[in-house]
Amino acid sequence: MTVWYGLLDAHMTETSLGFADDPTLDFNEQYEETLFRGYISNNETGTIILAALCLEQKTPNILVVPTKGRLECHLLKAS
Repeated sequence: MTVWYGLLDAHMTETSLGFADDPTLDFNEQYEETLFRGYISNNETGTIILAALCLEQKTPNILVVPTKGRLECHLLKAS
């Protein structure tokens, strides 16, 4: 199991935002962080691991490139 904080697909994000040909920007390196990688053998262990990761403190965001051409990250608000 892998739990990460970041983009679902870094390559598609690079392409859709127009950064696929920019060698100075690596979305995978800059926008993804592996929080846990390993085998969880039972629910009790999984509960402890997920609680330790404090996932409820992570807020969803969206990457956009407005007309100015500068990459921006905006917080998504719950509806």
